[in-house]
Amino acid sequence: MIYWKTLVDLSLGMVGMLILLRATGKKTLSDLTPFDLVFIMVIGGILEQVIYEPYRPITYALWGFLVWGLLIFFIEKLTVKGDHFRHLLKGRPALLINDGKLNRFELERNNIELEQLRTLIRKNDCFSMKRVKQLILEVDGQATLLTHRDVDDSLTYFLIDEGIIEDKVLETLKKDEKLLFQSLNELGFTNVKDIYYGEWSPEFGFYIQTYDETKGHFICVDG
Repeated sequence: MIYWKTLVDLSLGMVGMLILLRATGKKTLSDLTPFDLVFIMVIGGILEQVIYEPYRPITYALWGFLVWGLLIFFIEKLTVKGDHFRHLLKGRPALLINDGKLNRFELERNNIELEQLRTLIRKNDCFSMKRVKQLILEVDGQATLLTHRDVDDSLTYFLIDEGIIEDKVLETLKKDEKLLFQSLNELGFTNVKDIYYGEWSPEFGFYIQTYDETKGHFICVDG
């Protein structure tokens, strides 16, 4: 009997979750925001209680789905009609790189490290920060990238991270700090602590942005 109950509970739960997802207009996981993921986790929690606590009838889950679904439905309607409420719940797109310059304000506000930023651009088939013109972090966590068409791409090595030299990368390149400091001095950089981001490639050499260049500020991309 318990097996049949589990089968019925899981089947009804799956149908209920699909109905709620379609009712809120979500088609794929890429459409989901962090707020939507919380919504799904709560639904999963309701279904879990029915499965693992036999004394709870399936009507408990169906009632929970209904109430939670109605709450989400009304919240979705509010976010469509009110910009302030939508941005409060779902956030805004963040312009992480603007006109080729790192936006340190947005990077810090979104808790994104430079290594994570490099991963984002590599996922968009770009391997040098020098080639990036605009990079937007969307509210669903995906990145939208616009590149300079007249700048060639090349695999780069991340040498300086917020004023700190990446020793492991230097070892990989079979270089030492003395040679690095000498090269930086030739480019006019006398203090590595002033450098926010520094990469190097065999084809194009150094690409560096200082702290002064990358202060950044909030830029509203969407209304």
